[in-house]
Amino acid sequence: MINYGLNFIFDENMAREQRCFPLGFNNEMFVIACLDPAIPREAITDVCRKNKIDQVQYIEQKNTDIERLINSYYTIEIKDKNIYTSIRRHLAEGRFEDLFYEILEWAIKFRASDIHIHTENQFCFIKFRINGRIKTFSIIESEYGEFLGRVIKVQANSDISKIREPSDARISVAVKGESLDIRVAMVSTISGEKISLRLLNNENIPKTIEELGISEREIKTIRSILLKSSGTILVTGPTGSGKSTTVRCFLNEINDGTSHIVTVEDPIEYKITGITQMQIDEKSGNSFDQAVKSVLRQDPDIIYIGEIRDEISASVATKASITGHLVFSTLHTKTAASAIQRLENLGVDRDLMLSSLLLIINQRLIAEQCPDCRGKVQYSGDDIKELDLNTGDLIDHATGCQLCDYSGIRRRVPLMSMINFEEDPKLFENMNAAIQKDKEETIDLIRQKFQRGEIAVEEAKKFI
Repeated sequence: MINYGLNFIFDENMAREQRCFPLGFNNEMFVIACLDPAIPREAITDVCRKNKIDQVQYIEQKNTDIERLINSYYTIEIKDKNIYTSIRRHLAEGRFEDLFYEILEWAIKFRASDIHIHTENQFCFIKFRINGRIKTFSIIESEYGEFLGRVIKVQANSDISKIREPSDARISVAVKGESLDIRVAMVSTISGEKISLRLLNNENIPKTIEELGISEREIKTIRSILLKSSGTILVTGPTGSGKSTTVRCFLNEINDGTSHIVTVEDPIEYKITGITQMQIDEKSGNSFDQAVKSVLRQDPDIIYIGEIRDEISASVATKASITGHLVFSTLHTKTAASAIQRLENLGVDRDLMLSSLLLIINQRLIAEQCPDCRGKVQYSGDDIKELDLNTGDLIDHATGCQLCDYSGIRRRVPLMSMINFEEDPKLFENMNAAIQKDKEETIDLIRQKFQRGEIAVEEAKKFI
């Protein structure tokens, strides 16, 4: 029943305030989903009258369903009629390549890290990931989505006839005169083809250690380790936690033209001038194993292995670091301390680890509040001892504004915890002490960010 065009009748702010969503017309009856049909809603009634809608029916829905409907069907284009008009003009004139480039332009403007395009029922949803959260940019008819998908496949040199096979590709395009690299992943779902685009060299992505948004203490620790000529620096964390971006900032820091830096990546996420970057391509025979083994024959000073994923990459990284190379890599682990167990599971001798490891960084991305709409409110929840927070205290809360797209979030920054073996080699011998120290430092950092008003209480509770 959902009629996307009806979202213009009352806007997203009113929908959230009233906890309602316009579903569509059933004959002449305007049907609205809500939490409790018995509650009078004068604001909604007034809007309906202005739109000459006389018959309104409220049907009860769960709060989670209403939240999903609002998040899915209230789009960025509804808030900006110029976007809506431009997209509809491209569709009416069949200019799907122009539509693709316009989507990219808006994604860059909104600092999106990813674009998701998928079909659901009769609609094709175009969504942006902004500050870690998915926001619907535009909704077009499903048949138009198929044409848009074909344009993307042509740009990626993919076979447009293959819609059932998963495929990965890379696109390099110029958007308003600026080069943009895009990683494309396509899969088939029960609703149709799903296309995900990762924008790899967005100008808003940090390039220096300072731009990461981490503390002075963390910057000082990292810089002291980057001065070393050999050893291993691991950046760990879940998928999407910004590990590759962090390593990129490290490489930029030491890329002064006097050292030979070689990388092995799958895929290459950021092109860096002055660095030898090797792309894995299993189809052409350049496997990850072969590339990792050949790295040492390139006479490198510094090696970046995009991810330690098996025994071979773990062995090469360890041996390279103890034979005079500075090695960077990433691991998918929940904590810095668990990286030790992961390396042991991959066959790395514990004594070799002790000789090679310099620093393990575990990071997750934490959302910082928008400073432009941040104000004081009274906290009414339970006491939280880790934050020194009690019921009735005044806390900072961002309500949302145009500058943060009404999300209350301005940016996401790494929340880092570190095990610095240079500072305290005995931590390796007592991992329980390392884990406890790691936990205490993380909570202390969260407390400081919360007390400065940088993060909301809901965000802080995710990490304590």
